[in-house]
Amino acid sequence: MTDTLLLSMPGGTEWLLIIFVFFCVYYWIRTLIDIANTKFEDPANKIVWFLMVLFLYVVGALIYNWIGKPRNKIVAN
Repeated sequence: MTDTLLLSMPGGTEWLLIIFVFFCVYYWIRTLIDIANTKFEDPANKIVWFLMVLFLYVVGALIYNWIGKPRNKIVAN
């Protein structure tokens, strides 16, 4: 008896999961870019926030955007 692998297109639930994962990754990368472009008063804060978001993924990005993001943002060109 041979085993066959049946591949098919994702259904409704799978598409929702794919879209959710896509937006989570997009949000995470966008937060990392925001940290890289933000000028902090203390340069050590930038490193700490970057590492926190890098290792905690979306949870770290949410925490940064809720409490860690400086209000007076200076974007370097």
